[in-house]
Amino acid sequence: MSASALDGARQWSTSLTTVLDEVSRGIDAVARRLADAWPDARSDDWVHRLQVLRRAVERDADAAAEFGRSVDRLAGPFDPTPDGPRLGGTGAVRVDDRRGVTIPQLNDPLGG
Repeated sequence: MSASALDGARQWSTSLTTVLDEVSRGIDAVARRLADAWPDARSDDWVHRLQVLRRAVERDADAAAEFGRSVDRLAGPFDPTPDGPRLGGTGAVRVDDRRGVTIPQLNDPLGG
């Protein structure tokens, strides 16, 4: 991906997170005003619905923020070191710092 595309995605993520946080605060304010102005069982139902909506908006804001962090990881340097456990050899020698599965090749040194 080009740097400008990554910058655009990062900026979009930040803007979306900001807007969703504002929407979440607005929903919370409406729920509080509703509870204060309409104190009965029916308002409790509506307040509950608004709280469910607020939590959904907060999850979307978290997802947008995570997307921005993943864009930052994409823009960072590539680390070709494989993940995984260190696997021991069959030659009863100390293994090197390679991690993950390696496919044996012809003429490999013993224990490698």
